[in-house]
Amino acid sequence: MNKNYFLLFFLALCSSFTYAILPTPAMVSPTHGSSEQNINVMLDWGNVTGATLYEYKLSLDPALNGASAISTSTNTYVNTSNLLFGTSYYWAVRAKSATDSSNWSVIYQFATLDNIVMVGPANGAIFQQVNVMLDWGNVSGASTFDLEIDTSANFNSTLRQYQSIPGSNSYYNTSNLLFATKYYWRVRALHATDTTIWSSVWNFNTHDNITLIAPSNNTINQNVDVQLDWSNASGISYYDLEIDTNINFNSALHQYQSILGSNSYYYTSNLLFATKYYWRARARHATDTSSWTSIWNFTTHDNISLLTPANDAINQPVDVQLDWSTVTGSTSYDMEIDTNVNFTSGLHQYVSTANSYFYTSNLRFSTKYY
Repeated sequence: MNKNYFLLFFLALCSSFTYAILPTPAMVSPTHGSSEQNINVMLDWGNVTGATLYEYKLSLDPALNGASAISTSTNTYVNTSNLLFGTSYYWAVRAKSATDSSNWSVIYQFATLDNIVMVGPANGAIFQQVNVMLDWGNVSGASTFDLEIDTSANFNSTLRQYQSIPGSNSYYNTSNLLFATKYYWRVRALHATDTTIWSSVWNFNTHDNITLIAPSNNTINQNVDVQLDWSNASGISYYDLEIDTNINFNSALHQYQSILGSNSYYYTSNLLFATKYYWRARARHATDTSSWTSIWNFTTHDNISLLTPANDAINQPVDVQLDWSTVTGSTSYDMEIDTNVNFTSGLHQYVSTANSYFYTSNLRFSTKYY
């Protein structure tokens, strides 16, 4: 009797080891009740010792009714794809071995995102470039983004732009936008089976002009080949520049220059000495032109400075070097030397040279020269 009892106990014990239920996997992520999940969200759970494969169910039904069990082999995760946007999903998982199966885990719920996060330029931004970059949050799993840009908040004007952008790029560089114009824009994400709602509508304003930099307004003693400099504007094909001695830019000395958009400066040449000049600039591209800048002025210098020998110097050699300040933009210098301060004597010399110095020769000893 006792032998039979122990035999039955031993068999029961062996049976319990053979048919022990595998532990239920612990759910990891996404956490229950989470929202704004990507449509290729990774479902993740804990490892179960002894498991040789895992199965999961994913469904729109809170009780997973009708959902098929899908194997992940030995992986304790699965990457979803092409889930619907803005939708609640329910999922559970179990572990299996050759001879056993765990209970299904508790059912977790998560919701996918349904909109795009706008990044920049900030809503209501002003003074934006005409090739401003529009930037928004990345959506993992999106195949493309649809982008609308328009001067109308209803996106129904003749200037409406519609762009389809690869899902790997969550930005778009505009081009040839109008100057001094308010633009509205919005974006949405797509994949093979669904499309998000449009994002909120943001707006920005493009700039209308550029800024003069140098020479400063009302500056004097400028070289006759002075460099005119203004602020760089991105997305520009050309800059237009006007220079004149008349503030209305209508004199016979009026200059109009067209300068490549890669250069935000211009070197003048052969300006008149001791003359006030007015100047202004504007930017343009294929479809629009900015307004002119404010009008600045500068005045060119009228003389040069003698350097050596010093005035009233004595005991100078008869082949003394005469030296004066360099004037940028000059093609030559005229120089007079004489023993008469009016430069009218028979010893008067007139020299034209490209250098800012001159070596005399055969001057008279003990003689004052001017």
